[in-house]
Amino acid sequence: MLSITVPAEAGHVSTIRIFAAAAARHFGADASDVEDVKIALTEACASAITHSKGESPEPIRVAAIPGGGSLTFEVNGHRRTELMESVARGPEATTEEHMIALSAELIGALFPDAEFADTPVGTFFRLSVPAERAH
Repeated sequence: MLSITVPAEAGHVSTIRIFAAAAARHFGADASDVEDVKIALTEACASAITHSKGESPEPIRVAAIPGGGSLTFEVNGHRRTELMESVARGPEATTEEHMIALSAELIGALFPDAEFADTPVGTFFRLSVPAERAH
């Protein structure tokens, strides 16, 4: 397993993208999956950062876990607004809540099996890609 923990600040999203791309390439993910992972993790992390504003933000942790011919990325971030409640509000949602819904839809379009969960300490997100050297 490889992991990185960065402050929940917008300037560190690029570090997460570089980490994710390097891990995916290292474990043999194809080029299109590498690009999709970068987009999905950018959305997940940017959303966690946006929704922690005004609070003392916890760092964001991203792990790359190889196994069984796939590479799984897990993101743990602090988020003030609960993801599922925000998506459920529909047209009555705030702009911030609409941003959560759009991020979730984009990630879901790229990775239909992606998992999202609100936990007592923040939001958990997981996605997997095929990777030749992830055994």
